[in-house]
Amino acid sequence: MKIFRSALSLKTSLLRRNGLSLLRNTARFESTAENKEASIHKLQRELDKEIFTHTKTDINRFYKTASIVKVDGTADSYEILLDHRKLKTPGRNVFVVPNRALAHAVEVEWMSQEKKIERHTMHLTHLCNMAIDNPTKRTKETVVDGILSYLETDTLCYRIDEPEELKQYQDKYWNPIIEWAEKRYDVKLPCTSGFSMTELPEETKRLFRQHLLSHTEWSLVGYQYSTEALKSFVLSLALMDKHISVEDAVKLARLETVYQTDKWGSVEWYHDVEVAELQSKASAAAVFTHLCNETTYTKTKGQNN
Repeated sequence: MKIFRSALSLKTSLLRRNGLSLLRNTARFESTAENKEASIHKLQRELDKEIFTHTKTDINRFYKTASIVKVDGTADSYEILLDHRKLKTPGRNVFVVPNRALAHAVEVEWMSQEKKIERHTMHLTHLCNMAIDNPTKRTKETVVDGILSYLETDTLCYRIDEPEELKQYQDKYWNPIIEWAEKRYDVKLPCTSGFSMTELPEETKRLFRQHLLSHTEWSLVGYQYSTEALKSFVLSLALMDKHISVEDAVKLARLETVYQTDKWGSVEWYHDVEVAELQSKASAAAVFTHLCNETTYTKTKGQNN
């Protein structure tokens, strides 16, 4: 166990120090510009996960209260205080969020911890850490490219021909989402089956890119988290637009598994835990994205407008 912990600590340390260099060097071995970009996005995601999931998670609760305080000199930025001490990120940056609504949500996460601080339940804190530290120094454009890379192999656009019953499942439940997205965003999303690949129209990529770039950098962190969890950019769009619920998004993302469990039964505990974890991540991503788009203002007494 000691050897494992030491190796894990060394791995995380090396990733922190040499992460960007690793990304650049690995990308050089890719033969095309497209593969190079895909390699960079994949490694960036893996590096972010390494840094934020290998922190100590089973520490005792060391504070009595959590509270928020507005940052002096800012329009609407807030810090989180634990017993009057400023909360910091894994990257040792002061934990500052862009609005009061998000600050309150994070405050609730910390207050809900009991004897142990269970970081795996604190998805909003995790997403804020990602946005603040940005360990791989990604720009807004880079994040958008990473999200759109999922569209090339979106779960909803790749079907199977057999068994026929599963194919009917996919057509019945996935087609309405595809049709909604095409109408909502005025795009074309071709679907295929077997091992054949689809080629997305350039106009579809342009419109989705334009849509994502209209969001803040913080909001895009939520979009990315949702897309990675659901393995589908289209489902993330439907979830963020409140076209479907979290429960429906998770069910659609796990449609093949749902088909199998309906037919053969579920593995006791395993499938329930899997669904609960995925719903937790999707919920946090949706809440985080919407809270990041919140704006607040203070109205002076007697002010008319």
